Amino acid sequence: MTEQRRQFFRVQDEAIFQVEQCDPEALAQIKKDIFEQNFDHKDVFKRFFKFESDLQTILFNNKSLNPDWVNIVDLLNVKINQLARLLAAENETIFNHAPQPINLSANGLGLELPYAIPEGSHIKVELILLPQYTYLTLVGRVMNCAKKEKPEGQAAYTVGVQIEVIRPQDTDRLIQHIMKKEAEWLKYRREQSLAQTKPPATK
Repeated sequence: MTEQRRQFFRVQDEAIFQVEQCDPEALAQIKKDIFEQNFDHKDVFKRFFKFESDLQTILFNNKSLNPDWVNIVDLLNVKINQLARLLAAENETIFNHAPQPINLSANGLGLELPYAIPEGSHIKVELILLPQYTYLTLVGRVMNCAKKEKPEGQAAYTVGVQIEVIRPQDTDRLIQHIMKKEAEWLKYRREQSLAQTKPPATK
């Protein structure tokens, strides 16, 4: 599969995310912070899960070279992650937020927000991909924003975002996540198709 095709794969998913509209005067600094990995030091869990994302990439890239050692490290890492999530649950952090519907591709996001954002403006998005809690930060440009009436009468807005600033390694993680979700969906469809065509059991 070509890199171009991978870039345009799109899946409907659920993720934890937090959106902040960028002040145009602060945009350059926000972009610099993303590439230099400057975090809000009040939230140590952002640093922890960003390091976790980096570690997962290293494990993924080395699994074919030494699968046994990678599996051992991965199991130890799972134990540490469970402890970190227990600690995060006791603190006010983005990692406590409920997952929300999101449309994902390597080039853009489709978000549902309770408020409108002007088209053409820039937003910073903190994104946590589940279930691995892969933490990504990016800056995107709002391409469209449309009001959507929800059944319960609450206003909501569907916001299309074009990703403009993201670390290359985070793009790779996003693509890996999308491809995995796509594979899971195709497997589910095959299983459903086989279940429907399977002849009924005879008595």
